[in-house]
Amino acid sequence: MVDAIIVGAGPAGLFAARELSKSKADILVIDQGADIADRICYMKDRGHCLHCNPCHIMCGIGGAGAYSDGLLNLHPTIGGDLTHLAGDRAWDLINEVDSAFLEYGAPAQVIEPSEDDSELLKRRAAGVGARFVPIRQRHMGSDGTPEIIARFKRNLEQKGVRFL
Repeated sequence: MVDAIIVGAGPAGLFAARELSKSKADILVIDQGADIADRICYMKDRGHCLHCNPCHIMCGIGGAGAYSDGLLNLHPTIGGDLTHLAGDRAWDLINEVDSAFLEYGAPAQVIEPSEDDSELLKRRAAGVGARFVPIRQRHMGSDGTPEIIARFKRNLEQKGVRFL
């Protein structure tokens, strides 16, 4: 008997499993793609997409972000409006996610624009009708992200979470 089934092992699925694992529930995470170590895109070698089904870049443990540049945007308005969903807890949730990635091996350094750069970029953005939001970012890198995701998964497995 399974207490919880999580469909999708991208960041949301991994963090849902992490949260549920605190309750000692029997958790199964299902993803149509492969484990992080088995996700290989053949396009690099062949020079064109082979249209793998499922796609090794988009599907599997870690989701599409596992093979991105590994950039964490540490602000509640990037990718939506977390303050609308979580209210006063938005920053706490961002810090919790950031702490988890640090726990799994993300670099300690954060990237933050200087005040001078922020002002210049705000003016440039306003000039074309956009808004620049100065934010902190943690760059895990495209080479480092798969190993960080692998550590995340191993930690969940040590807590009894199963993956299929």
